[in-house]
Amino acid sequence: MRARGSSPSTTPERVTPARAASPPTSAPTASYVINTAAIAYMRAGNLAQDVIDKLAGHPSLVFESHEEWMSHLGALGLADWRVTPDPVRVASEAALRGAIEAEGLLGQAVIISDDAGQFRVGDHALCWVHAERLVHKLVPANDKQRNAVEVASGRSGGSIGA
Repeated sequence: MRARGSSPSTTPERVTPARAASPPTSAPTASYVINTAAIAYMRAGNLAQDVIDKLAGHPSLVFESHEEWMSHLGALGLADWRVTPDPVRVASEAALRGAIEAEGLLGQAVIISDDAGQFRVGDHALCWVHAERLVHKLVPANDKQRNAVEVASGRSGGSIGA
């Protein structure tokens, strides 16, 4: 770039982004992986065993991009199936989970949500904030249960065993 009013330079200016100067710290990771975590997810998702066998028995188990993964599913003939559960959806979710597991990112992770269906994956727990909103629907039959409802809803300083 040149300052206002200055004459253009005869040599082209070289602009280098700051990130371009330093090489990446690690190699790119796979986006889709078929491993034991993926297979377990497919089984839990009620994917047909013959589909699991096709995916797990194939020589290619690691896919770097969505396009590569979808091409693989198409080559296996899974993209044309119109069944429930959808093999493309379940296999894709499983392979994404497999990739996350392969990176060691799951560990002992638990998904905490408001119990919406899209969050019912893996180890799941209901958020207490959302669970508490259902406490008012309970109809206690005795003093011990009434106390438990009050404690759970935060209306009492008592304890459940009182």
